[in-house]
Amino acid sequence: ITAVGEEEFLETGAVTIASMLYSVPSIEVDPTLTSLRGGGTTGYGQNVAIHGFEGSGGDAITLMLINGRRWPIQGHGGDTVDPSIIPQLAVDRVDILTAGASAVYGADAIVGVINVVLKRNFEGAISQVNYSQPVHIGQGMRIAASHLHGISWDTGNVTLTAEAYFQQRIRASAIGRDKYTTNFMDLLGFDAT
Repeated sequence: ITAVGEEEFLETGAVTIASMLYSVPSIEVDPTLTSLRGGGTTGYGQNVAIHGFEGSGGDAITLMLINGRRWPIQGHGGDTVDPSIIPQLAVDRVDILTAGASAVYGADAIVGVINVVLKRNFEGAISQVNYSQPVHIGQGMRIAASHLHGISWDTGNVTLTAEAYFQQRIRASAIGRDKYTTNFMDLLGFDAT
């Protein structure tokens, strides 16, 4: 089992679990957030697959657990495992089992298991803001903001976390692809921008 936690988040500068998992050699992560999914539905997920294996028809065969409990697969066709739905500040560590575990967990753990372990009994508050700007100034700016707040008392505790992202689009003309368009008004009668 490989365990990655807060130290790896700081070392890699990652703001999401998926971007931190880039540093784990046995895990393949989609290179970028996917903005268009099957059937034209919009989603912004990053699929994570142990050893890059996906089942036939795109079914997920990497199992994701949250605190040891099964989490449903995501995506348009139930084909995506995206641990980044959990805010990074709420994560204590991520345990990765890269060997087949279908005998224990079932068919959706054929290639392995990703277990996201959340912080417990957290006391205090943490806020984090990340800003990045690519080479083309004014194009593609990204801002990620997150907050974690925890209160404990004699008989229990509450931990709340929230995370928000903003990503400015990059115009094709800014990267030298003037003929690229998502405006199909002339051809199909709609604009996809």
